[in-house]
Amino acid sequence: MDVLKRPDLDRVKLSGRTLQKAVGGPDEGRVTSSKMTVGFARYSAESGPMEPHQHAEETIYVVDARDGYIRPGTAANQMGDRLQLAAGMILHFPELEWHVFEWDEGGYVDVLFIYGQVDNIRPDQIKLSEAGVTEPADAASCALSWTTSHSASTPPPQRFSKQSPRQP
Repeated sequence: MDVLKRPDLDRVKLSGRTLQKAVGGPDEGRVTSSKMTVGFARYSAESGPMEPHQHAEETIYVVDARDGYIRPGTAANQMGDRLQLAAGMILHFPELEWHVFEWDEGGYVDVLFIYGQVDNIRPDQIKLSEAGVTEPADAASCALSWTTSHSASTPPPQRFSKQSPRQP
């Protein structure tokens, strides 16, 4: 078993975020894995503004947030409404879904990110390995997969639409 503490992880400053990689492929984390990528990210003015981006399927756990938001979209220039983030939220992004983290003055978003893979995370890598995969899963297919894998008494997760603020 490997035990990692966040203060001991190296910080890598990128445009719009600071990463601390914990688990990943060779040279990608403190612990090497061939199956997953895990780390922390902090989105704030300290790293400058973030551009809308897309990548491999990802799950994020919001560790902390103050006046921080996520904005999903259908393209880099077609971002939807903002959803305010709070500690304890879990966000799931289908493969190649556009999104951007934003914050008000003095705000930030602090997350733990998880990818179920160590390669083909960036869009160019995905397109090379899986020609033709360009659209993220839609709400209907997400709802269908939930209903076929959960009992009727278990409510589905809230799906935040790219076009509207919230869908029950």
